[in-house]
Amino acid sequence: ALSARFQFEHIVSREVLYCRQSAAQRVERHRRVADALETALGHRSHGSASELALHFTAGQACSKSIEYLRAAAAAASRRYAGAEAGALLTEATKLTRGLPRPARIITELEVLDELGAAHFVCGDFNHCARAWHEVAARAMKHRRIDTAIHAMSRLAFPVGWDKPALLRSAAERTITHLPSVEDPITRAELMIRV
Repeated sequence: ALSARFQFEHIVSREVLYCRQSAAQRVERHRRVADALETALGHRSHGSASELALHFTAGQACSKSIEYLRAAAAAASRRYAGAEAGALLTEATKLTRGLPRPARIITELEVLDELGAAHFVCGDFNHCARAWHEVAARAMKHRRIDTAIHAMSRLAFPVGWDKPALLRSAAERTITHLPSVEDPITRAELMIRV
């Protein structure tokens, strides 16, 4: 059986070897380690998502880093570790800046939506509402109306309890934009939510 772990006998040995490398060598080595681990683990790679995210991030591979940060966050959410999931997704959000523009917009919206859900799970409704509000605003800016409406409809629970005026405002904006959703099934689903 193949093991995905490598460990130094003493932490000082690791630090000495690590410090002797140039920054470029460290980036390249992290990327090679990440690629080798991913290949060796194959379809089980998401089981080591945190470790792979660490190496892909240090190896400056944004797309792969984000993929594994999201997988690690999903695993944390399944363990009801919403704060951990939130921290991982916050890091993934920062890394979206390194993606090419079309992929960046879509990925950023998806990660922010997942971040809102992670905050929601751990009862942090202020950060949850902030994330989903950000999704709605950015989606409108990039003409992704269905994504914006979805985010506005998700805002209902975290803000509806103590800010009914904000809830009404989100519902009114959602209803205003519903006709611009081209897919009739998506439009019907959104109408039901509102």
